[in-house]
Amino acid sequence: LGRSVSLEEATAWLTYSRHTAPLFLDRVIERASPLIVQTAAQQALIKQRYGFYPHVAKCCPRTFFESDELTTAARQTMRERRGIASDAFAISSFGSSARSRSTDAGVIAVDLLRYWDVPAELYLVGVSPSAASEIERIAARYGVSEYVHCVDTTENSTVAREFLLASDAGLQLRTYAFGAASSALSDCISAGLPTVTTADMAISCDAPAYISTVRDDFSPLYIAEQLGAIWDSSENRTAYDGARASYVETHNFQVYAERVAELLGVA
Repeated sequence: LGRSVSLEEATAWLTYSRHTAPLFLDRVIERASPLIVQTAAQQALIKQRYGFYPHVAKCCPRTFFESDELTTAARQTMRERRGIASDAFAISSFGSSARSRSTDAGVIAVDLLRYWDVPAELYLVGVSPSAASEIERIAARYGVSEYVHCVDTTENSTVAREFLLASDAGLQLRTYAFGAASSALSDCISAGLPTVTTADMAISCDAPAYISTVRDDFSPLYIAEQLGAIWDSSENRTAYDGARASYVETHNFQVYAERVAELLGVA
C-alpha cells in the first residue's frame, strides 16, 4: 500500500474480507508465473475474487509417525512422560497464542466440559512465556487454572511431537477464513489425533472423518460439544489408522516436491 495502516483499517479488512478482494495479492498475481497456492480452497477463493486460476501444490504435515509410535502402549508411555493423568481427557492445541487462534474460547470450553463431568485438561503447546500470563488470567477467571497448561517448546523441539502422541484430542482454531493451510492441523491428522477445528481449516487441509468441525463463527459451546462427542465416543485412536495412512500417502514432502517440480517444468 505504501502507507501506514491503522488498527481500525486492519480490523475492518479482516472483518469484511470474505466479501471483497483481499489486499496485497494484486501485484503477486500480475507477476507470478506460475502462481502456486497450497490448498484448493485458496485456489477457489482467488478464482472467485480475481478471475485467475492458480495451481495447487497441497500442503503436508511437518511431523510424521511410525506405526509403533501410535499403539496404545506407546501412547500411555508418552502420557507418563508428559505428566498427563491416566484418567484425564487431554486436549492439546499447537502453535503460538495469537488472538486469531481464539485461545480464550478453548479455555472457556474446558470450563463447560468440566461442568458436564468431563475430566478435560487443555495443553497449549508452543505458547511463549510472555503470552502465558494472559491465558492464566482467563483460566483463573473461569476457575480452571488447574486444568489449563501452557507448554513452552522453545528449548525442546520434541515436546510438540510428544503431545501429539499423548493427547486424547486436538483443538485448532482460527478466527478468519482465507482457505489457508494449517501445519498444526496437518500434524494432528498425521498423528491420527481426533481434532476439533473450523470448517475452513478442515476443508483447506483435506481433513479425514476423524476431524470434527465447528462453524467458522464458532463459540465455546460449539467447541465443547464437539470435544464432548470425542470423549463420549471413547474410540481408540488405532481405529483411524487406515484414514491416517491414506492421508499421509497423498500429503507428504515427496508428493509436494514432485508437484512443485512439475509446475516449474523441472520434473
